[in-house]
Amino acid sequence: MARKVIVTVAQTGAFHSKEANPNLPVTPKEIADSAYECYNAGAAVVHIHARQNDGVSTNDPKVYSEIGSNIRAKCNIITQYSTAPRQRARRHRRGRHEAAV
Repeated sequence: MARKVIVTVAQTGAFHSKEANPNLPVTPKEIADSAYECYNAGAAVVHIHARQNDGVSTNDPKVYSEIGSNIRAKCNIITQYSTAPRQRARRHRRGRHEAAV
């Protein structure tokens, strides 16, 4: 019997920028496009750290919504939204972006 696996990707991380790797997706569009590429390569789950257009980590629900909408328009990969950006959110604010997507 063939062994089944679930491939999860975390294509951005919370800390690195394009200085570390120029191919790192950092804008919402790049993150969504990368998730679609990962889906086409066989990934079932994408773990997302949201970034603003300038590449700075964020927990802004609007940014997560933009990323999620762009991903869902292309494929049905499972999205797992991170609550741990570089600038640590206050405990009472963590997770508020999940309600928006």
